[in-house]
Amino acid sequence: MHRITMDMDISDMHWKIKGTSKFTRKGASILGIIYFFLFAATIMWTTVVHALPAIFPESTSTTDNGQIHYFLFVFLWGNMLANYCLCCATKSFYMDHEPRHVPEHWNYCLPCGRHLPPRAHHCLYCEKCVLKRDHHSFFTGSCVGYFNQRRFVMFNFYTCLSSLHVLGLLLQYLEILNGPTVERLLSYIFPVTVYDWYLGYMPTFTLLVVLEVYVCIVACIGCGGLFGWQIMIIRDGQTSYEAVKDIKRYNFGRTQNLREIFGPYWLLNFVFPSWTKLPGNGIDWTHTKIVKGY
Repeated sequence: MHRITMDMDISDMHWKIKGTSKFTRKGASILGIIYFFLFAATIMWTTVVHALPAIFPESTSTTDNGQIHYFLFVFLWGNMLANYCLCCATKSFYMDHEPRHVPEHWNYCLPCGRHLPPRAHHCLYCEKCVLKRDHHSFFTGSCVGYFNQRRFVMFNFYTCLSSLHVLGLLLQYLEILNGPTVERLLSYIFPVTVYDWYLGYMPTFTLLVVLEVYVCIVACIGCGGLFGWQIMIIRDGQTSYEAVKDIKRYNFGRTQNLREIFGPYWLLNFVFPSWTKLPGNGIDWTHTKIVKGY
């Protein structure tokens, strides 16, 4: 009974959604994925087909600024999309059977009816137990856990950089379409933009570009904030839940904490999606200090 009570305390914020239907829980993740690909495809089309050719109409030299921006666009977006797909495809589910001898410090999952290793929690959206569960990401439609956390972190990192790069290009493109941005600043306040479009003062395509500018701003701020938060808790060897509850028992030192998430060559993850093996399995934490009563 002690373990059951303990697990309910650990998962208290997840039990609040147990009354929602399975369709609602699955549908929220599906809509998040559709939203991501819809805006990603639209922004890529606007940038590659319209903005870059308009800003750099004569990009022929390999040292030309246009070529640099084309290369930068491919590099940033390639890493963003690759890490996104890997985060969606890589699962951190706990699939092992009940061990013959359950360690004393393991928890108990009521929905699954079995014991769980430390840091693993049940997700009502995925309907499975997740190793070293951090949170459920609706934009990837899956839980962020032991095996895909680095994909999620790098996805946010490159989404922030990609959005910042495209934002600069779209602002330059708006100057080509509508004149100096500073002079037209009032018309780019979104309710005013929609009103001008409704009255016929602004073309539909310009309205789309302004919308994409706002999406880039939100993505840059949101993903930049998520990346900063993830790096902060990774540095301290914590998950989001452990950071909120001030649990610090899994701190191995900053370098080792990074290796636990990104693998032995963790810096390579910031250049391209790395497939280096992680040092653990997300189940055995016997090398950490177990605090009595947790």
